[in-house]
Amino acid sequence: MKNYDISAKNSAMSQEATPRGNGGSLVAVKKLLTIMERLTGENPVPENELQALKAEINRLKNEQGKSCTNNKQDRNLSSEAGLLETQRGDALPANGNAQPVKAPEILLHPEMPLAEAIRAILRGGLVHFLRNAVCLAQGDHPEAVHQARVALRRLRSAFTLFSGVLDESALPLREELRWAAGTLGDARNLDVFLDEIAGPVIAALPDHCGLQALAAEVAGRRDRAYVSAGEALRSPRLIALCVNLAAWIEGESRLSEATLLPVKTFAAAILTRRRRKAGKAGRHFRRLEPKARHALRIDLKKLRYASEFFRSLWPGKAAREAALVVSSLQDELGHINDVAVARLLLAGLSAEAPFKNRNNDLTEHAFAAGLIIGWHEREAAERLAAAGKTWKAFLKTSHYWRE
Repeated sequence: MKNYDISAKNSAMSQEATPRGNGGSLVAVKKLLTIMERLTGENPVPENELQALKAEINRLKNEQGKSCTNNKQDRNLSSEAGLLETQRGDALPANGNAQPVKAPEILLHPEMPLAEAIRAILRGGLVHFLRNAVCLAQGDHPEAVHQARVALRRLRSAFTLFSGVLDESALPLREELRWAAGTLGDARNLDVFLDEIAGPVIAALPDHCGLQALAAEVAGRRDRAYVSAGEALRSPRLIALCVNLAAWIEGESRLSEATLLPVKTFAAAILTRRRRKAGKAGRHFRRLEPKARHALRIDLKKLRYASEFFRSLWPGKAAREAALVVSSLQDELGHINDVAVARLLLAGLSAEAPFKNRNNDLTEHAFAAGLIIGWHEREAAERLAAAGKTWKAFLKTSHYWRE
């Protein structure tokens, strides 16, 4: 029999995700990306240029506002507008070579006012997202979808981190970031299921018909989820979020007086609070119930993002070592959570077409699902033991921001 290659995306995905026309017109996003990259550069921006860049952001915002008004019926997930359409400018060459990228380094200095640091962090998050949006608009780039989702989650985390010093004008942006991140979740979850949950079992039992059929069904869903994610990233609603966020970042300050304080003072207090919260959530680590472990993982993620935002303030070895431990612990708990998500996915599949009306398929599906879950349950004790050791290492990590 022909084995199903879970690493390959369905050809339909490439056809749907590839932009129409001459490589796709990406002017609005490319212009916004160019502006934000200039603003995040190491070299200071002269005041006259800064004002010109802000004026261009506002022009893009006004143009997008008119576009959204004229396309209300197409607001949700239009594949014909947004990132792939604009009214003016140059088109991206058909052989565009943009590649998925990780978050850029955020350069802060200890005496920088908090308001300026917030702006730098949000600029970096928007640049991270826009670079991957441009990449995705060129064609089939699953990693760009993943990095775009990471960028949105980091932006949401930043808004949460600074919520105490932001006014109510930030709330609509936070809600739109939540929506945008949600549109990419299914694609990533299905990828994780196929590559990390089902993958090892299929590799060990390559001729098992039930596993092959299950993998093919989930892979089809993954391909459709990636198409939907691509459409979301090309939608008028998404580009409106980008320009509105840029305008908010570069607009008049709507921050409390606390943002006049040096960023290092604020950062030390935040890291202390988040480290304490994670430590409290992980008490009696080995006896934690799944829900409590999940909550701990979220707390660790918030600590990790905060430490990454402020990394340039503490460039020493202690900070790097602490970051590695937090990352390892988050990954270990993340895999345990992925197995829990897989249980829900498999339970949902058994109740849906094409299985629910075909007894033989349902039996094969149930057996294959049992193999997958049983495989990982066998490893659960070992993974928890490994996570327990990493947790002990975490408790010993330096509170470097106090030194």
